[in-house]
Amino acid sequence: MCSPDPVRRTQVYIHLGMRCANFIYTGWKTVFHSAWKTFDTNFQPILTKLKRHSTLLSSERIVAEAQSLQALTETKAAERHQSVEEKFHELSLQLQKLHLEDETQKVAQQEQRLQEKRQFVLAKIDAPDFHRYDLHRISFHYRPS
Repeated sequence: MCSPDPVRRTQVYIHLGMRCANFIYTGWKTVFHSAWKTFDTNFQPILTKLKRHSTLLSSERIVAEAQSLQALTETKAAERHQSVEEKFHELSLQLQKLHLEDETQKVAQQEQRLQEKRQFVLAKIDAPDFHRYDLHRISFHYRPS
């Protein structure tokens, strides 16, 4: 008979011991898991609900931010529209004022031209003042003697 090598025998024992320990560990693990609830079985529904609520809150936050952004955009658009309307009104008033000033200037120029034409006609006619002449002649003629 051959005697087995002591090193080899030690290796076999170690290997068998590890396999037995692994079997025992997994067996006990199965027994414990079947007898008592684990962390996952206790808290997995809670964790799932928390993830769902987190997603819901995130989507609600996104919706709220989108609504506030839309409200801000509408407010700014209304302000721009109002600003444009105010500028348009202001420019309309300035244009009316300029038209009024222009009309006033035209009327003044027309009156000045008419006055110049009257002066020109009167200068060309240069008629003597017959009224004074007639009064002098009549008074001379009817003078009491």
